[in-house]
Amino acid sequence: MTKDASPKSGLPVPQTSTIGIIINSGVDPKAVEGKVWVDEKSDFGSIHGTIVARVFRSLSQAQIYSLKVGDDRGADPDKISVALAKVLAFMKENPNTKIVVNLSIAGPLLNENMVVDAILIKAISENGGVVVVGAGNENNPFPNFASAYPGTISVAAVDKRGRKTSYSNYGPHIALAAPGWIEKVREEGTSLAVSRVSGLIAEMLQVNPELTTKEAL
Repeated sequence: MTKDASPKSGLPVPQTSTIGIIINSGVDPKAVEGKVWVDEKSDFGSIHGTIVARVFRSLSQAQIYSLKVGDDRGADPDKISVALAKVLAFMKENPNTKIVVNLSIAGPLLNENMVVDAILIKAISENGGVVVVGAGNENNPFPNFASAYPGTISVAAVDKRGRKTSYSNYGPHIALAAPGWIEKVREEGTSLAVSRVSGLIAEMLQVNPELTTKEAL
């Protein structure tokens, strides 16, 4: 357990009124400005999580917690469930702290943990947390993990002209769209769109903690 950590979640005591929790492939804290905490197992073997965190940071000064659940080969469903459970426990331990979860992970909806994950995400949302997820990059209208789950804000990606990108998923379950690219970085996708939305919402909550998810949208 981290020093000065909350007892059940194992996450550190918050230093800002809003926390951005990035569930991804790990974050290199030296590559992201501001307050960044990474879990002990985070070796940021994939640059994806670090890029996500940098985009988030460009829009918000909220403290970042990084929970590593995968690498370049993909995410581990069990680790995702554990991370979501930690978020929920942290929220109950710190009821006055606003939480924005950046879940830039898209995958098959039908997996062995889907019921558990749906329950956890719904509980996070009902307890005041904001869960922002990627629509996915398969250019189809089908909901996947975790954009189909109640309590999430599903984000599609648009290009520099504001048009849907060739890869972004779409459909009635999508809440909004954001740029899926950043200047001077070759990587693109709905993950970057998620990071823009989650960062902006986190900064809005820093300014106005009473803001609801509907008001933020």
